[in-house]
Amino acid sequence: LNTDLKMDEKLSEYSEILPQGVAISLRAVSGAKRHSTINLRKGEFAYSQDYEAILKGASVFFKWVSAGLTVLLAAYFIQYFFYESQTTKLQNQFKTAYLKIDPSKKSKLNKMKNFSGLRKFAINNLQKTVNDNRFAIDEFTASMSGSGALLALRDISRNVSSEVKLDVTSYDYTESQDLTGKLVLKGETDGYGSVGKIKEALSGLVEMENVVEKSGSKPGSDGKIIEFTINADYVPATIGNN
Repeated sequence: LNTDLKMDEKLSEYSEILPQGVAISLRAVSGAKRHSTINLRKGEFAYSQDYEAILKGASVFFKWVSAGLTVLLAAYFIQYFFYESQTTKLQNQFKTAYLKIDPSKKSKLNKMKNFSGLRKFAINNLQKTVNDNRFAIDEFTASMSGSGALLALRDISRNVSSEVKLDVTSYDYTESQDLTGKLVLKGETDGYGSVGKIKEALSGLVEMENVVEKSGSKPGSDGKIIEFTINADYVPATIGNN
């Protein structure tokens, strides 16, 4: 074979078919590829494959991953600041509502930044206030349960409908030795019809006798409020039982 190609002596017996094998091998490579991936060399001359396409694909992939992470991070910060503003708004509303009940705690509440601590403080203080008020009411009821004046006022409050406007301007009760009492009730309401309902409510009480509207009703200072005076005798049903 007349060629400058140097071959191993062991391959000399195949010299006639080697060119055909090389030609067939090269022909088997697809035309779509830019170079052959068949390695015909050995050692330091071995063919090294081109990884450029893989690197480009990896680069595109990491770009998409980075873009996704950026979007997620932006969404996280947006939600964080949104919920933070909502929490602050709720805390301020909570403080405002609580200070309407107990304004003396304003300076202490303003120092609180944690909502759970604020909530716990408010609940504990409100519960203490409720317990103190209940104790005071029980003590007052126990000590004044035999008072005819208080019993009469309790019965009036229970029997007059909450829908009827009644502002008591004077409450005079004179108790006799037999524990009965003379009641003079002066008040204001929003009309003559309401005066009639108040008188009717007092007349409906078993403990009330001789319920009389004294000197008639008259308009108040603004011409709309009706002033009235009602006299009655009060006979407690059971003294000392409320």
